[in-house]
Amino acid sequence: MLIGDQSSLPNLADMNSLFSNFGIRSGVHRVFSDQYAADLSFGMAGVAKKNTYTSTILPVQLTLHYNLLSNLERFNTLGTKFNINVGAGGALYRTTATNYNEEGLFSFSENLSLGSSIEFKIAKSGTLSLGYRHSLYLDDNIDTDPTGLLGDVLGSFYTAVRWDITGSDAANHKVSHKTAPENAHKVGEELRIAQAKVKAMEKAVLQLKSMKTEPIKVEESVSDVSSETTLNITEETDNTSTVNTSNTKRYAIIIASYKSEELAQSLARELGNTAQVIPVPEIGRFRVAYDIYDTYKDAKKNQKELVLDFGNCWIVNL
Repeated sequence: MLIGDQSSLPNLADMNSLFSNFGIRSGVHRVFSDQYAADLSFGMAGVAKKNTYTSTILPVQLTLHYNLLSNLERFNTLGTKFNINVGAGGALYRTTATNYNEEGLFSFSENLSLGSSIEFKIAKSGTLSLGYRHSLYLDDNIDTDPTGLLGDVLGSFYTAVRWDITGSDAANHKVSHKTAPENAHKVGEELRIAQAKVKAMEKAVLQLKSMKTEPIKVEESVSDVSSETTLNITEETDNTSTVNTSNTKRYAIIIASYKSEELAQSLARELGNTAQVIPVPEIGRFRVAYDIYDTYKDAKKNQKELVLDFGNCWIVNL
């Protein structure tokens, strides 16, 4: 409908009046974020006042959209937006009437627009938009009457359907963006376990090299174990040891801390026999100790070597 000196209001009961005040547009829409979007559109619109004038408008317009609901997570999840829209563009228009532009020549006018719209998701890649656009044309003779102070105004109620041509590619990008931190953490844990396994293998090789070639008496082995081992250790079903804090050794080198006991036990198995799992119920964590030492000096000495392999390790007093 045209709002001006010769306003046109369509008669809902008159089909000729409705089609004379009807338009169609097409274009491209780009979403920059949950807050901002823009579209470039072109089309054809008609306005007419019975027995007065008929005008055909061919607009081209760039419109910016700002979503007022962008900070409300509930609406973002549903894909609902309420936009404030600001646009600018130009249009060819041809207004004809009795004794006015009977040749049917086109003129050109710039325009500015302000409006609002609400959007709903209607399919996996579809969007339905309902809105109103208030366009001010700088020329004041679309309605054949140039006597107004301002240009003519075209008010448009519209329904638009958009379809995302990027489809699954955009969805896959969002999924990969969300899962990237999780994948990075998983790869980091696998790398840590691999490093621990290599370290354990190196330690085993060194132990084998240092072994004496002479036969070892069983009695001596048993006595060595009983004299050196003063820790109270409880065996789990998966043969991984968990430290009982009543042991006599006092300093442990911690190389990892997990919320999951299963992950902690898995890393301990990779490290070998000296690794221990130390539950810390006060903070809900399970620490993985590379080894436990009698003195802080011994622990500190070994920590310097382990930093090169694990990057981050610290000493705790048991």
